[in-house]
Amino acid sequence: LFSGIANVGKSSMLLQVMWNMIHNNQYITDDHPRMPYCMYFSLDDTANELMPRLIALDQKIEINEALFPKALEDPKLISKREKGVKKLKDSVEFFTMRDSDKGVTIEYIEHTVREYMRILESSFPDKYQIVVFVDNFHDVQVADDRFFEDNSRYDHIADRLTAIANEHMVPVLCSAEFRKINVHKRPTIDDIKSTGITASAA
Repeated sequence: LFSGIANVGKSSMLLQVMWNMIHNNQYITDDHPRMPYCMYFSLDDTANELMPRLIALDQKIEINEALFPKALEDPKLISKREKGVKKLKDSVEFFTMRDSDKGVTIEYIEHTVREYMRILESSFPDKYQIVVFVDNFHDVQVADDRFFEDNSRYDHIADRLTAIANEHMVPVLCSAEFRKINVHKRPTIDDIKSTGITASAA
């Protein structure tokens, strides 16, 4: 489990990580006593935009093929989309998606995670392990107006996400933006926009 903040990269990759986590861990065993419950905070794309992307990722089809079924004429594509829609419906007990219409602040993320922890433990004790996904880190805002400068705001957000991970034993994974770099250079953590923030995993 990640006890800090993992930089995952593009939103499609973060979605794929969440989807794999859901579908590779749906059975409780001695080694995995809880199933994942994924909380995906999308601060850029809306939930309606992400749903067809999940279908496309799962069935390895184009997003437009998942989004506009009436335009499909290939029976194989139609069948794949139908399978993807069914799998999405069958997976709703394992995740929730919150987009910017619900909230964009770190305070909102903290409050929502705590609320879901309370609800899940009350309704399904010891069944789920919450996993938090934030897409993307640099879109998170802070309600406290003391943090108006970018680096101090990012440091504060990183500290609060790390606190969620450490205090509640909740894995937190974030996508992040890179600064402009040489196209021939493989990006590293040091290339993350505003490198005052840190990434850690254990």
